[in-house]
Amino acid sequence: MNEGTVDLSQRLFFENEIYERLLAAMSPKERQIYDNELNNTQKTLYLTSAVQAYIYAETFYDRPVRNRIGDVVKHSMWNALSTSRIGEELTKKLTDAH
Repeated sequence: MNEGTVDLSQRLFFENEIYERLLAAMSPKERQIYDNELNNTQKTLYLTSAVQAYIYAETFYDRPVRNRIGDVVKHSMWNALSTSRIGEELTKKLTDAH
């Protein structure tokens, strides 16, 4: 749907454009942690959390979402999902670097 793809090895749906945008938006320090300290499953879970939070905010909040209440919800949801999926320590490290 919408040019997204299915990652059959992980059985997850991805919107490629959002995925690539999130990777490009990482700070250099965040990208270094992502590349060097996360295994493939953690990388998938971290970005899946970000994609889900992004889609939720874009669906339910006024656009543009950036620097508005939707942005706060997006980041809060991203942190909560990431914490539940990859743990508090890694999430804090990544989001502090973000």
